[in-house]
Amino acid sequence: MSSTDVRIDGSAITTQRLPTEIQTLQRWICWQSDNGEKQAVAPESGESAVSLNDATSLNEAKHSFETEGHDGIALVLDDELVAVRLLDAVEGSSHNPSIEDWAKEVIDSIDSYTEISPSGDDVLLLAEGEVPDDAIDTEEVEVSSVGSIVPITGKALDSSPAVQRRQDELEAFFERCKRCDSIADNRQSVELEDDVTLADVRETVVKNFDEAQWHLTEAILSTHATLFVGGVQNCAGLIVVGQSGAGKTTALKFFEGLDEQFYRSDEVTPASFVTHDASLSEERLKEVDLLPRIKHKTLLCHDMETWFSGDRESIRTTMSRMTHLMDGEGLTRDSGSHGKRGYEGDFRFSFIGASTPLKSRAWDVMGNAGYRFVFYHKEPRPDDQETLRNNLFGESSYEEKVAECRQKIQSFVHRLWNEHGGYGSIPDDEISSSEDAEKAIPYLANIVKFSRATVTERSGGETPSVSQEDAHRIGAVLREIAKGRALITGEKEVDVTNVVASARVALSTMPDKRRPLVRALLNPSNNGQLTRSESQDALGVSKPTAIKRMKLMDTLGIADFTEVDGDGRGTTKLELKNEFEWPDSLTFPAR
Repeated sequence: MSSTDVRIDGSAITTQRLPTEIQTLQRWICWQSDNGEKQAVAPESGESAVSLNDATSLNEAKHSFETEGHDGIALVLDDELVAVRLLDAVEGSSHNPSIEDWAKEVIDSIDSYTEISPSGDDVLLLAEGEVPDDAIDTEEVEVSSVGSIVPITGKALDSSPAVQRRQDELEAFFERCKRCDSIADNRQSVELEDDVTLADVRETVVKNFDEAQWHLTEAILSTHATLFVGGVQNCAGLIVVGQSGAGKTTALKFFEGLDEQFYRSDEVTPASFVTHDASLSEERLKEVDLLPRIKHKTLLCHDMETWFSGDRESIRTTMSRMTHLMDGEGLTRDSGSHGKRGYEGDFRFSFIGASTPLKSRAWDVMGNAGYRFVFYHKEPRPDDQETLRNNLFGESSYEEKVAECRQKIQSFVHRLWNEHGGYGSIPDDEISSSEDAEKAIPYLANIVKFSRATVTERSGGETPSVSQEDAHRIGAVLREIAKGRALITGEKEVDVTNVVASARVALSTMPDKRRPLVRALLNPSNNGQLTRSESQDALGVSKPTAIKRMKLMDTLGIADFTEVDGDGRGTTKLELKNEFEWPDSLTFPAR
C-alpha cells in the first residue's frame, strides 16, 4: 500500500469501508469509556461483556451503539487476526489529519487493513498472522492477538487494502521492535557526537573501508554542502555508478536517518515529484507529492536502474523531466483529471543516486539531456587475498563498519549544518575562488563536454556527427561541488585542492567505454601520448577494439589519431590536443 492519507467521514462509526472478512465475523461488541478506560459492553444486554458469548454481528453491535449511546464498537480478535496499534501516529486536526513519517513506514511495510483510532491520535492495523511468545514493548507500538478487544471506527486510510496474510512482514516488524525502544527514533538511531572533524570522518571511512570509499563519501558530502550556499537556484545531481558490490550504496547508507537534511527513497520516478492520480483527492495528492518533502534536502535514491532502461526515447523523456525539475524552481504539470497543479518558488534540493553501469543508449541521451547530472564511477573493491581476508574475517562486521561511519559522518554533517545556519545560510558572494581554480573548472567542463558528446554514425563512410552539451551548464555543477568541498573543510575560498573533488566527478561523467582511455590520455605521467599497445592495456580490450576507440578520441576532438611512419609495422598512436593538457596546478586524482 502506498497511500497513507486519512479520510474522516464525519460520523463516529462508518462501516462502509470495513473489509468483508471483518464485517461477517460474529465477534462484535460495544464499548463504553469509564474514567478513561474502555469497558466491554454486550450489545444485546447492555451489561459488561465477559466472554465471547456476549459478542454478536456487526449490524447488531452498530444498532446497539446507535440506540443505547455507547462510545463505540469493538472486535474480539480470533486466532487468525493480529492488531498493531501505532500510538500518537496522527498529527493535525480531525479535518486535516496526516500520518507521521515513521508510522507511514510501518503501514507500508505491513500493507494490510489500516484505520484511525477513536481518539484520532492512533493508527490501527489488522492483519492475519501470529504474535511471537515474547512481548513486543516499545514506546509507540501495542500488539494484540486472540481474545483481545479492539475498538473499530471504520475510518480507513485511503486505498487501504483488505485484511491480508502478512506473517513474514509482521515477523520482520516484531524483530525490529525487539531491537529498539522506539520505532520512531530508530530511523535516526545515531548518537551524534560533538566536534567531529572532516579528518575524523576520513580516518573512520578509510579504516573501515578504503581510500576509494572515502573519495566517494567526500563527493557526496560536497554535493550535499551545496545546499549551504544561498542565491543559487539550480540543483546539484550526482549519480554513483558501479557494478554490484562496488560499494556505491554503502556510501549512501552513511547518510540515512538524518531526516532534517536527507530523504531516502529506494526508487524514484519523475512522476512522483508532482502526482496526477485521478483516483486521489487534491488533499491526498499533496500528501504523496515528493517535491515538498525533499525541499532544501538531499534526496538519496538507491536504485536508478529504471531511469536508464528502455529505449532512447523513454530515457530522454525521463531525463528531460528531471533536468527541468532540477532548475530548482519547482514543477507544475497539467492533466485532465486535476488540471494544473504543482509548486513554484524555491524548491532547490540536492540529488544523490546509485545505478549499475549505463548502457550506450543511456549515455547518448545524457550527452544531450542530462546536463544537470554528473557522475561518480566507483571501481569494484580490490579482491586480493589480504583485502578479502580482512573483509571476511575482520573484527567488525559490515553492518558495524557502516554504523561507525554513519555515526561520524552524521555527527559531522549535523555540526556543520548548525554552524553554518542550515539551508542557504552562506551568501554566494561570500565564497571566493583562486585564479587557478577559476581556470581549472572551465577546463574540466570542457573535458566532460567533449568526452560525453553523442556520436552518430553516417552512411556511406561519411564523417560521424558529434553533438556536444553546453559546457556552461556542466561547469556550473562542477563549480558548486567545488564550493561544497571548500565549505566542508571550513573554508570560503575555492582553491585547486577543492577542485580535485570536481575533477574526480568530471573524469567519471563519460561513457564507460571511453573513460579509461580519456583518463590515460589526460594523466600527466603519460605526457599526452599513447601507443596502440598502451591504449589496449588501458582499455583491457582486443587490438581491433582498441584501434576503434583510439579513432573515437579523434572523432570527439580530444586527441589526434595517427599512424607512425617508417617502422614497417603499422603502429598507431594517440596524441592529446594541447587544449586538454592537464593543468600543472591541479593534482591528477587517483581512482
